[in-house]
Amino acid sequence: MDINLEYIKALATNHEGIDVEFKETTGQLNRGMETLCGMVNGKGGIVIFGVNNKGNIVGQEGCDKTTREIGEALRKFDPALDIEPIYIPIDETGKYLIVFNSDGQESDKPYMWDGKPYQRHDSDTSVMPRERFLRAHEQQSGLKYKWENDVNDGLNISNLDENLILNIVQGGVRRGRMSQSAMIMCLQR
Repeated sequence: MDINLEYIKALATNHEGIDVEFKETTGQLNRGMETLCGMVNGKGGIVIFGVNNKGNIVGQEGCDKTTREIGEALRKFDPALDIEPIYIPIDETGKYLIVFNSDGQESDKPYMWDGKPYQRHDSDTSVMPRERFLRAHEQQSGLKYKWENDVNDGLNISNLDENLILNIVQGGVRRGRMSQSAMIMCLQR
């Protein structure tokens, strides 16, 4: 896909969505990077600076300060993200569209921006819940210690710590991760 002014004009006639985000200026750079992080953690998308929420192409001044700010913002991705901005000149105005595009195929998911993982829902970006982040991290890198796959033939039921099991079940019930009936079953034994 060739990302050029005509392509952006076509996108601007539609509305924002799960894979398209417009930002009027790089004054909204932080929110744009959070959105990019959510897109990278999902199926990809495009963040465009220089288009307002109504889809009007207004452009963005391209100057050394802006490129430094963009570089600083990109360095806040963890792990490092290999996405370069695309600068598209707007005719004779001297202004640019600044575009970040992700195909969602980045290999080090989940990504964080400025210390937080983000996700995308429709046209909304939010911090990824901890549980989802941990699942995504485990799925990507595998469990560091796969103890649950190891068999210990020297153990039997008498080796289990009844108080520890009861405390774990109580914590699960308290956090809403286990039903009250699990607690009743533990107490009956």
